[in-house]
Amino acid sequence: MAPDVRADFLVAEDNVRERSDNPQDRVPGKLKPDVAVWLGFLASPAAALTHLQLSYVFDHTSCSTRSTVLIHAVSAVLLAIVVIAGIVSHREWVKVGSGDPGQLPGPVGSRRFLSLAGMLGAFIFGLFILAQWFPNLLLGPCIRT
Repeated sequence: MAPDVRADFLVAEDNVRERSDNPQDRVPGKLKPDVAVWLGFLASPAAALTHLQLSYVFDHTSCSTRSTVLIHAVSAVLLAIVVIAGIVSHREWVKVGSGDPGQLPGPVGSRRFLSLAGMLGAFIFGLFILAQWFPNLLLGPCIRT
């Protein structure tokens, strides 16, 4: 082989690392704590269940005061929490990598899964809160079944 071609091969060998079977060696950079991932994953269902409980409690209060402001304020705040949780999950999903996952090592694959599940949960639980809020917009607070 020509010497100039052989020199290019030697430069390429400098960047090659030995393969390791340890998944921790394949993690890109240092991972930060998983607080944002877990917040995005757990905030949506927590907000939806809180909305369910507070809707029952504040329904009686709204009936006695003839004002639905409290119900609408709680619904808006909890829906905003769900939207923020979805945005946090999306940001973490993009940060870890939103391409084709293939076979990612444990910590990165888990973060991607939790981030994607957090986005899906934010969508579903956002619809859940909207579905509970919709009758309060149309009906009065004292209508019982």
